[in-house]
Amino acid sequence: MRRSHAALLMAGLGAALIAGPLTVPAEAATTPGNSCGPAYDSKKAEYPWVVDHKVGVGKDRHATITMKAGWINNVKVIWGKIDGAQIGDGVSLRWSDNGGTSHWNCGRPANKGYATISSGGDQYTLAVPVTSARRAFKVCGRDKSANKVTCTSQWVTFG
Repeated sequence: MRRSHAALLMAGLGAALIAGPLTVPAEAATTPGNSCGPAYDSKKAEYPWVVDHKVGVGKDRHATITMKAGWINNVKVIWGKIDGAQIGDGVSLRWSDNGGTSHWNCGRPANKGYATISSGGDQYTLAVPVTSARRAFKVCGRDKSANKVTCTSQWVTFG
């Protein structure tokens, strides 16, 4: 385990403010506007940890939405997951550059809103890198049958 990753894991993984080195790929630093790119396969993340979660999505009281963070190629990435939900339900990673006054949804594919469950009971969004502009995140789940959206309770800021 790399020293910086070990330090992060040992220093309170659930904390809202995550300290540590921030490596941003050149293309991510210049990503314009409301883009979620570049996006990564969240299942390839190393040293993943849970940042925030909420149980209950719409009427799906047992469904859980989770915000996770990890590292892909030394880049800090964030993604969302829904599980215990129904086919047609989905999950979205929202990011904001102004503390949540406005936000953009990242799903699968990255800029298409929700990652929707097509079989089984879980789904992940793509992972997006934390950048100087894309620092505040929230995860939201959609209960399709009830047409309700439920989000984690707060914007989590990474630096």
